[in-house]
Amino acid sequence: MAQQHTLDTAADLETDAPHKGPLRLIGELLVLAIAILASLMAIILMIPDKNDYSKATLLKNDRLAAIEGRKVVLVGGSNLAYGMESDVIQDATGCPTVNMGMNGYFGVRYMLNEVKPRLRDGDIVVLAFEWDNYAKTVDGAGKDLFAVSRTNPSAISRLTPKQMAMAASNLPYVAQTKLFRVIDDTLRGIMPSGGDRVVGSTVLDQIEVLDGFDEQGDLNSHEGVVWELAYEPGADLAAHGLEEPLIDLIKGFSADMAARDITVVVSYTPTMRSYYEEQKAVIDEAHRQLTSGEDAVNAPRAPEAFVFDADYFFDTVYHLKTTTRAERSQMVADDIQTVLGSTPDCRATAQQGESS
Repeated sequence: MAQQHTLDTAADLETDAPHKGPLRLIGELLVLAIAILASLMAIILMIPDKNDYSKATLLKNDRLAAIEGRKVVLVGGSNLAYGMESDVIQDATGCPTVNMGMNGYFGVRYMLNEVKPRLRDGDIVVLAFEWDNYAKTVDGAGKDLFAVSRTNPSAISRLTPKQMAMAASNLPYVAQTKLFRVIDDTLRGIMPSGGDRVVGSTVLDQIEVLDGFDEQGDLNSHEGVVWELAYEPGADLAAHGLEEPLIDLIKGFSADMAARDITVVVSYTPTMRSYYEEQKAVIDEAHRQLTSGEDAVNAPRAPEAFVFDADYFFDTVYHLKTTTRAERSQMVADDIQTVLGSTPDCRATAQQGESS
């Protein structure tokens, strides 16, 4: 009997072996995946970022939420951060102004979704995206979506499932970049450094910081800085073609906001003359599409109006110097008045509210 029991047990083990093998493999792979994920997160969380530029999203969103009355909200990428004087808008309209511009790589979909919940009846939204956005996916770049979500967890609610997957898939890239930076910094600490890095990326690391922003969200830390490298070029729109979903997205946003009694003014990024002349056909076509049809947007000026000579710009074909951006800001203030047909004097609204 004992011998028979031993034989039966051995047979059972042999029968179960094929089933336990795959399950055990799956379990081991799951443990490995968890360990890898934990390691990536440890690297990302323990190694600090190059600077705290991403924290500006908290400053900007806090101001956006804090203003109770009518306001002007500037939506776009870094062309707004570098190239706007919000005080000019506020002085012209009396409306508190929030400059949400930070990073075009967030993608137009996120930049629009970011402000939607905080907009109220009577608000004025100015859209001004870099021309690169007109050639890129509206969903943005995964690493930048991850960065803003890590800094501001509430940003996750503004992402689509596709964007969430894009952000998550960039964990290895973000961790690798941080590790390489630590290695690079260590090596540069014991070896002579190259001049380009000192003049270029190191200067930007010092400019693109949280303390460089004022309370309205304008970046001021490039004031007085002389850029000694070549200008960063814009995207080759002729080669890429227009991102058709972008036109639909802007038109759809404008229509949705109109239904909520929110005015949308489409403006354009400052553009270096040489770049505009190279990309004129595609840029003008984008304006034509935006301003055509029953769903045409309010765009008082054509892109050519925002074309300036090279000496207006700081480090890219889109970033104005602090000394030249007031002109562009006044143009935007005038465009708001053109669209509304009058000056939206928020001071009068505030005084009425106080007297009541």
